[in-house]
Amino acid sequence: TLYGSAYVLGASFILASILHINSWITALVILAISSLFALLGIRPSAKYAMFASIIEISIMTILAFLFLQSTHFTFYNPFSIHIPIGEIILAILFGSSIPTGYGSITPLAGEVKDPKKNVPRAIIIVILLGGLLAAFDIYAISDHVLFFHLPDQQLNLISLIESRFGLLTLAFVLFAAANDGILASLTFILASSRTAYSMAYRGFFPKSLAILDQKRGPVNATTITIVVYFAIVIASLFLSSGHVFSAFEFIGGGSLLANLFVHITSNSSLLRVSAKRYRRRISQITIGSIALIFSLYILFESAASSSPVLVYLFMSSIISGFLVAEVIDIAKEQQEKEED
Repeated sequence: TLYGSAYVLGASFILASILHINSWITALVILAISSLFALLGIRPSAKYAMFASIIEISIMTILAFLFLQSTHFTFYNPFSIHIPIGEIILAILFGSSIPTGYGSITPLAGEVKDPKKNVPRAIIIVILLGGLLAAFDIYAISDHVLFFHLPDQQLNLISLIESRFGLLTLAFVLFAAANDGILASLTFILASSRTAYSMAYRGFFPKSLAILDQKRGPVNATTITIVVYFAIVIASLFLSSGHVFSAFEFIGGGSLLANLFVHITSNSSLLRVSAKRYRRRISQITIGSIALIFSLYILFESAASSSPVLVYLFMSSIISGFLVAEVIDIAKEQQEKEED
């Protein structure tokens, strides 16, 4: 939820900065469009996602080729820069902990044909395609910057695109930015609503959220999720006095900490399950232990560099979550005793 909200704020910052539109308007419009698709159901959302994604991938690919063409396809050797191996490993470690969108398909597995086969395949394709495209674009931009000896410390990528390739190219890039905000928030709204539906179905949330519409899915859960998204975006903009980038940093930092906590929980669960048959699951225990250590290290490092307010809110949410879970467990035990 936080990561999807951060996407809205990030896209809003880009559009507001370039088009000189109030960030409140851009953020609320982006979120309103994604909310509309979410309420329409998974089929219209999937059709829009496919169409818009193809356009965005095409734009990013063409943009990379334009940057390479501007250097007359003079390629630089990225391995010529000597960076200590420890710094590279640390960068990979922190990079792997950045919240990503491919995991959001998991809550939607119940609405996928042959999910056991297609969901893992989709995740792998997204990781490979997205990673390769991002690497290609970063390389092309870096190639352009190095070729023309541009000062990378004060580089404004949007202004660079406008000055080098004209307003038409900039318009396509702005479309990609807006579309990214819509698609990302739409994806996370759908994922969050299905998670809320699943928790309601299992008795953790009110049963009203488990109502399922045949065409539009869990409408009540989706509506509540949309309300939460609007609340996060509006509250972050209000508390940051309309400074959308500050709101983006705060919500983005919160999503990083929350993502690391989920990693720690998942790794701990893997260790707990594997410990029952530790002789047969040595590899799972090893992987889980290494991943748990990495996640804890990054969490502590990230918390140390985050604002105290963010850390306090993060810790408060964890404590509140444990308390709520404990209350629900006690209530269930009491209900089972009464039924017996």
